[in-house]
Amino acid sequence: MPMYAAYGMNMDPDHMSAKAPRSPIAGTGWLRGWRLTFAGGSVDGPGPHSEQGALASVVEDPDSQVFVVLYDVTEDDVALLDRWEGTDSIRPTRLRSRVHRLPNLPAGPPVDAQVSEFSVSDVTSGPSGISGGELSEEEYAPQGEDVVAWFYVMDAYEGGLPLAAYLGQLADAAESAGAPADYVHNLRTRPCQAGGAD
Repeated sequence: MPMYAAYGMNMDPDHMSAKAPRSPIAGTGWLRGWRLTFAGGSVDGPGPHSEQGALASVVEDPDSQVFVVLYDVTEDDVALLDRWEGTDSIRPTRLRSRVHRLPNLPAGPPVDAQVSEFSVSDVTSGPSGISGGELSEEEYAPQGEDVVAWFYVMDAYEGGLPLAAYLGQLADAAESAGAPADYVHNLRTRPCQAGGAD
């Protein structure tokens, strides 16, 4: 099965490990031609809504790209992820696309310290000798290779606001995965609604 590209909370290896314990990190990259958005509206808005606020999703946009963490997911873990993703009122669809995988892995060991069969084994550091650090998009773009990966898209109204706590956790996950500083800043400064974690 192709790799799984996580752009939401599953960018955080600890979060992912709780859902899919047998699926190691296989790198990071860019889902090109897609834009990060939030699906699900408020109780008063159109379409299905979530008590958790709008959830991260992606929509096609030829001028955009979304930072992702790639995982080598087992068939059993795919079934577990399918049960975790979305909400009772917002169900995701699995799609496949090309992802530009970067040659550097995020800081820290892969999930459960496993080595993925998809890992880039002959490259130990990214551009300028940095592995998993904060690199500009220009430093990321020329390196790596294109791979096929699957990802979730929420089947819900685009345009809802995420809860502040959820957005902060999403930005933290992207930062810990080695997303460029400007990408993380964009996440931290997006419009959101008050509220969040218990």
